[in-house]
Amino acid sequence: YYNYSKFVINKLIEYNNLKPENFSPMDSVIEKVKDFTIRPAITYGNNIDWSNIRREEDWILTLQIFVNHGNYIDLRDLAGELRKTCIKYCCSTKIGNIQYILDNVSLASTFESSYQSISINLNVNSKEVI
Repeated sequence: YYNYSKFVINKLIEYNNLKPENFSPMDSVIEKVKDFTIRPAITYGNNIDWSNIRREEDWILTLQIFVNHGNYIDLRDLAGELRKTCIKYCCSTKIGNIQYILDNVSLASTFESSYQSISINLNVNSKEVI
């Protein structure tokens, strides 16, 4: 999970002119937001053990974007651009002996926060490759 999460974050930094400071640690508490903050989170999903050496799993990488109220950043536009980058550059990659494939990339804004917020949900299938 973490290797693919790092891969996605690095692609977002590379193609969207973001800085490492725009990202908070995984599942961290957001106490202060400068321009905007992106918090990655992982929701573990279903897995299938094909044998004692092969495994497949569906899980969700969520990128929660937080902006202060009154900030003039177009949150939906920013999320849309980041979503496009994920679709274009992160849809399929092999890291080590695991193949990561994006099944779906969607936007959601249904969580409570003290900030304006939106989430990019990346449904990922990871499969061990021998």
